[in-house]
Amino acid sequence: MAINPSAIASQNVPTMQLAILDLVPDRPNPKVENVPPVQPGKLVGHYNSTSDRVELFVASPGGTFWIEVG
Repeated sequence: MAINPSAIASQNVPTMQLAILDLVPDRPNPKVENVPPVQPGKLVGHYNSTSDRVELFVASPGGTFWIEVG
């Protein structure tokens, strides 16, 4: 089976209708500064085995702190 080059293309993120969530092994601490800062607006998830849920965190506008979503 050959790969058709016309089928390989990039797509603008807002039109993709999907998101990729990075799952991190350690729960981000909103009270500890990120050194170095992460990309502002980055979304990560952490699986909490106690509650059996994924907790979401987003990086602050400066990327220096995590903000818990929800």
